[in-house]
Amino acid sequence: LSDADFGDLLRATVIIAFRYNVIGAQHTGEQERVYHAAAMQLHNKEAATLGQVLNTLRQVYPGDDAFRVDFAEKVIKTTQTRNAKIVRYILCKLEKQAGGIDFDADSPSYTIEHVLPQSPEAGWDAFSDRDLENFVYRIANMAMLEVGKNKDIGNKPYAEKRPMLQQSSLHLTNKLAEENADWQPERLAARQKQLANLATSVWRIAQLA
Repeated sequence: LSDADFGDLLRATVIIAFRYNVIGAQHTGEQERVYHAAAMQLHNKEAATLGQVLNTLRQVYPGDDAFRVDFAEKVIKTTQTRNAKIVRYILCKLEKQAGGIDFDADSPSYTIEHVLPQSPEAGWDAFSDRDLENFVYRIANMAMLEVGKNKDIGNKPYAEKRPMLQQSSLHLTNKLAEENADWQPERLAARQKQLANLATSVWRIAQLA
């Protein structure tokens, strides 16, 4: 492949990995088989263009509808360091798409804020014990926030957190607070569907749409 097409192919594999592995949690056996087939087609000159290679990789590229459904239900436990990095990466990319703000996902200036706290105290009666387990680590319950602000809100009720979230310079964090007078399971689920639509436009291979 040309240098430009090879670069596009590498970017495509990143998007496939995100849709298929990170969000879809699909088995890697089929993925390895398809990748091997694509590599052999290139090696044997049975594929000569980027489009031909991508057509082979289509088998492990979840379509928009499937990806949107998977993302809308995705839970990522940030208690694990690797998972926390994934969440930061996701929120960083979504922020760039929604608000045009591009920042380093690993920047110490930002931290992950769990709107519904990991260890909630008073003021979270809208969430039952079962809801806590289901919703704390949903992507929609998390937002990037400037470090200083995060220290001030801790495990406080949403009514006290909201003004601090509204002060954030990050579009998605500010929007969360502006659009939600309270934070309940149905509001959290609705936000995750919104983020799923946004994610579909971020991690997308136009040639396979």
